[in-house]
Amino acid sequence: MYDHLTISIFTTILMGKGSELRKIGGILLAVGLGILIGWGLYLLFSLAFPWLPLLVKIAFAAIAIGLILLLASLSRERYRASREEKEKFKEVEK
Repeated sequence: MYDHLTISIFTTILMGKGSELRKIGGILLAVGLGILIGWGLYLLFSLAFPWLPLLVKIAFAAIAIGLILLLASLSRERYRASREEKEKFKEVEK
């Protein structure tokens, strides 16, 4: 019923390290959020700005999604940097 490749992938995902599961979870989260954000922006622009041409609506949506991704990336980078900084000075006495 299942070929060897499918069983191998399934076993790797379930029995492997937690990092694979985190990557899959992150991808699924990003896809789901992307769909919801895209749908919300579509509704916003179709209801609030019905006179704008489709190309302008797509451009505004691309700008909004780009800004959201940029802010998420910057906040994630800042969080990692602060966590590394705490680890570096963990043994320093107050």
